[in-house]
Amino acid sequence: MGVDTETVTDRGSSNVVLAVTLFLIVAGCALSVITWWFWRNTHPDPEALAPLDVMSARSFREQGPIEQRRLLDSARPTASVAVEMDPPLEVESEPVDEVDEPEPARPVGPIDPLLGR
Repeated sequence: MGVDTETVTDRGSSNVVLAVTLFLIVAGCALSVITWWFWRNTHPDPEALAPLDVMSARSFREQGPIEQRRLLDSARPTASVAVEMDPPLEVESEPVDEVDEPEPARPVGPIDPLLGR
């Protein structure tokens, strides 16, 4: 019930272990390069997340609060253009339900029913 050490030291097994080890090292390096390339070439949506992109830069953290505000304001998306709208419709009838008295005030207490003692 011991380990057979004679078969581990043969030349064929050593070559297979060496080849598999080298392949795994090369595959790991290739995946690292692909990951680095992917991270460098993908960016979030610059229009919607531009302030976050500006805030992630090291130069942003080194600026004062006024300069940071200016950088953030310049990175924000432009205001949407107002669309020409039709004039509002005029109501010809009176409202159906008129409220004479306001609803009575509820007692002030915790919102969570488990906290109400």
